[in-house]
Amino acid sequence: MAEVQDGHTYAFDSSAMLEESQDGMESGTLSPATARQLTIQRHPTQGFGFIAGSQRPVVVRSVSADGPSFGKLLPGDQILAINEETVSDAPRERVIDLVR
Repeated sequence: MAEVQDGHTYAFDSSAMLEESQDGMESGTLSPATARQLTIQRHPTQGFGFIAGSQRPVVVRSVSADGPSFGKLLPGDQILAINEETVSDAPRERVIDLVR
């Protein structure tokens, strides 16, 4: 399960791509009342169809128009948890392991 900045929570089965650098994108705070849970099934060739930044907290940078995350994730969403493990302050390597 993963939670997201923009008031969304997402559950994942597999891997997303994390960027190495930040682009200065602001990520506000999320109140627990606005979070929601979501399951995204990994596509065999497209993965989850989104790219997340490697900063803390993890923020969705872009979503592929034809990927499994389209219509579920939005750029700017913050991933708060993956499979019920909080990742707001987790090291980049841990986030990658959880998504895989």
